[in-house]
Amino acid sequence: MATQPQNDGPAFGGSISFSKVVDLSWPVHPGIPQWPGDPVVEFETVADIEEDGYFLRRFSMGEHSGTHLSAPSSFQTGAPGHPGTAGLSPQDLVRPAVVIDISALAEADRDYALTMNDVLDWESDHGPVPQGCVALLHTGWQSRWSSPHDYLGGTSADQL
Repeated sequence: MATQPQNDGPAFGGSISFSKVVDLSWPVHPGIPQWPGDPVVEFETVADIEEDGYFLRRFSMGEHSGTHLSAPSSFQTGAPGHPGTAGLSPQDLVRPAVVIDISALAEADRDYALTMNDVLDWESDHGPVPQGCVALLHTGWQSRWSSPHDYLGGTSADQL
């Protein structure tokens, strides 16, 4: 899987076109993995089609649950130049990307870590990683996401 940007994109003052869109989201449900101590995901049906003519739910979850954007200020008080997400424009969130696929290596070795040689191998097949793009790492571990024991590894999952 490789996604190559077609041009500089809106964050660089231009437009962007896509050769492929990579969906990074996962469905939110009460059983998704959570950091210890985070609020659980809860859904409550407020209206249903049979009784009310429409369906509506209320939901509650911690802000670091599921696929989300974390601002540096979430983890560092007064992060310089990063007051949170308020200063981000939609253009800041659309970026050209490359996808480096190490799924076969990660399947063979659950402790595999990306190396510079992996990046150089990708570049030999696709050309240089463009300045300012996002590098996405495909490990193949998405199938383990719903199982903290498999995703984090036995010892880590047991400690959490």
